[in-house]
Amino acid sequence: MNKKRVVLAVLILSAIIIALYGIGHISFRVKESEDTRPGETDIATKESMSENVMPQIVDIIIDEQKATILCEDGSVWRRLGTDDRKDAVKISGLENITKILYGGPAMYALSESGNVYAWGSNEWYQIKPQEDAGNKYEEPVLLAGLSDIIDIGVNVYPEDSRCRCFAIDNKGKLYLWGLHLYWDTMRDYEPGFPDRNSGLAEAVERIFTGAGNNHYFVREDKTIFSIMDAFYLEFQGLPVFIYPHIGETTEDSAIVDLNEGAKFSAAMLYEVGNGEDVQLIGADRYTVFLYKEDNTLWYWDSKTVEYHDYTEALRAPETGVADYHGEWKEIDFKSILGAGDRDIPKIVAICAGTENVLFLTDDGQVLISRYETREVRDVECYNYSIREWNRVQVKYDLPIKTVVLKKLDWENVVRINTDGMSRFTAVDRNGEYYFLDSASQGITDE
Repeated sequence: MNKKRVVLAVLILSAIIIALYGIGHISFRVKESEDTRPGETDIATKESMSENVMPQIVDIIIDEQKATILCEDGSVWRRLGTDDRKDAVKISGLENITKILYGGPAMYALSESGNVYAWGSNEWYQIKPQEDAGNKYEEPVLLAGLSDIIDIGVNVYPEDSRCRCFAIDNKGKLYLWGLHLYWDTMRDYEPGFPDRNSGLAEAVERIFTGAGNNHYFVREDKTIFSIMDAFYLEFQGLPVFIYPHIGETTEDSAIVDLNEGAKFSAAMLYEVGNGEDVQLIGADRYTVFLYKEDNTLWYWDSKTVEYHDYTEALRAPETGVADYHGEWKEIDFKSILGAGDRDIPKIVAICAGTENVLFLTDDGQVLISRYETREVRDVECYNYSIREWNRVQVKYDLPIKTVVLKKLDWENVVRINTDGMSRFTAVDRNGEYYFLDSASQGITDE
């Protein structure tokens, strides 16, 4: 009996030793295969794994349904729902991308080689104008009619039914699409520029797409012009146009009608003036900001700012003519940052939403603008309602607004972006990102 127990114990011990040896041997072979001598199967596995591992983030746009992410290797990723990087999926067909933009139902991307891509819904005919608006494109589509593009700008106006798009090529030619310009509305969605005024869109150097009706462009000779458009059936009363000027007061000759047969719309090009010392431009729905070479920041203070809550008050009580007069006012952003005389940061990027604008400094700080009530008073203005005979109305207790800036608690930021409305994102040096919805967090106005 004892002998049997001894033999059984020896057999069990032998089995354990053999099993431990086998496990150790297998572990060693896996480690050796991964670290020093991978075979063909291991290479395929690594490639498969690398496809699912997102590189460091350099830019991100977050909207209601998804996040679109640009990575340091020029790839673009999509993430739905959660805030986990593991849920991000690489978008095929996009390589060496330098810029991503939000276009409402569709997203846009610009590549190093000058190609413009769009994907998502064709709801506004912004991907393939001649195809059905109900089409959806999961894979990016190379936009026709565009090549050698060096910059693009996209604007989604919340009260309109389409986005405006702008692009300039390496020869300085400006393309636009999505504006109300032609009798045949399908032409509105094809990149180009109205033929009879094409000379005004040559030698364009920079695009500064606004978040409202006003978009700004700088030519090689440093002259600045804006393009404004609005569809009469999609707003009540006045479109929110602004007419800032640099230098002497501009005359009516500075306004060029771009409309080539469009129904119920206004589209015009407005010459702002010579911006020799202007570095950056950003426009929300009510004003435009200029950042100059001397490290000063200015905004156009007019009644579109003051009557922010009721822009119809721009109309004179008796005549109904809108008062667009204004002046440039400097914003002391340096004191807001707490900067001393010796170490004053410079603004390197401006990113506009409809109610708020972000300003990024070269030391990674971020400021945000908002509209603050300066006073409350009764305002007489024109009554445009066809139901009323009396053309003079009084808007009681109208808040009179002004522009103020505040500093966000974001640090080491290197890039900012937006959906063009109220959602803003920022990426820091380590590839981590910040997100702010100014509408939901009560930053829009006060």
